[in-house]
Amino acid sequence: MAAQGAAAVRLRVVSERTEPQTTSDFHYKPLMTRREAEILFEIDAAQTGESPSWESHFVESIVEFVVFNQRPTGRISEADAAWLVAMIGTDRSPSIPALMRALVLQAEDVPAGLIRLAMDCGAMRTPAPPLV
Repeated sequence: MAAQGAAAVRLRVVSERTEPQTTSDFHYKPLMTRREAEILFEIDAAQTGESPSWESHFVESIVEFVVFNQRPTGRISEADAAWLVAMIGTDRSPSIPALMRALVLQAEDVPAGLIRLAMDCGAMRTPAPPLV
């Protein structure tokens, strides 16, 4: 009986440790391809909005990929804007307003369609995500 109790405690401790609590729990690795970014969008689509650490990781990763890893740096091209609009779609996750706000605020040049999407999803009314 004591062995079962100890196993249950170990299981609970391990499961608590596997749930990321802060952004430092997500090991940041810069995105290298659109496919990697698309995987993050797929994961984000399943989120409920209850994990601020996930939202921060998602927003920082996508902004870094779209705004700073693409050339010219600091500008979102029409092609990238069209890709973002397609990835966001109409069934938006709770992270999308934070993503749109960060994109608009951090890029020097943002296509009008992306600004319109940011306004439509209420991105400019929400608090800005913390910048690292």
